[in-house]
Amino acid sequence: MSMPQSATQPTGEDIQRAAEEIVNQPVFLRSDQAKALEEAMIDRAADWFRELGQWAESSPDSARLLTYGLIAVLLALIVHMAYVFIAEIARNTADGGKSPKGRGASVVALEGQAADWSDALAQARAALKDGDRRRAVWIAHRLLLSALDQGGRLAFAKWKTNRHFLAECGGEDEDAALLRRLTGIYNRLVYAHEDAASEETLRTMLDEVARRGATA
Repeated sequence: MSMPQSATQPTGEDIQRAAEEIVNQPVFLRSDQAKALEEAMIDRAADWFRELGQWAESSPDSARLLTYGLIAVLLALIVHMAYVFIAEIARNTADGGKSPKGRGASVVALEGQAADWSDALAQARAALKDGDRRRAVWIAHRLLLSALDQGGRLAFAKWKTNRHFLAECGGEDEDAALLRRLTGIYNRLVYAHEDAASEETLRTMLDEVARRGATA
């Protein structure tokens, strides 16, 4: 049996020519219409700033008032953002310090829509019975996140996505597996509006979440 011949090593010119062929393909080139639109937008923005400068020179008092107003709005936005940030930290600290465990635990992820774990679970079962699968899965998902938050597997926060939670609760144990399965159903049913699972499957999933919450 003959040995395979070694491939010819490409030269620098070959690599440069191949790269130019790739970047010169239509998918990488902007159309003339797109270039014209971009140039028109740049010109319009330049004209607007030029007119604004001329107006400021001709009406210095009005320009000064406008500047003060914009500064006031900016300061108000900064204060509001700081207030929301501090309030969120205070709420999470309070929840972490005084929440009981198990079925009497507060459900931080449900954002006040249920008094405690038992109330939230009852709402989920009622929604499933009424045919509102999306709400049932939404509550079940938030229940599981709350249980995992109580157990220290993840830290719930409104700004986090499901991808964040899956990454925090990584691993191959039962908690991680349950979160992956429920998140898959959640994404398909809540976001994609697909018929992700049967009523029996969702009922079984609720039972698994209930068992996980009882041990949180």
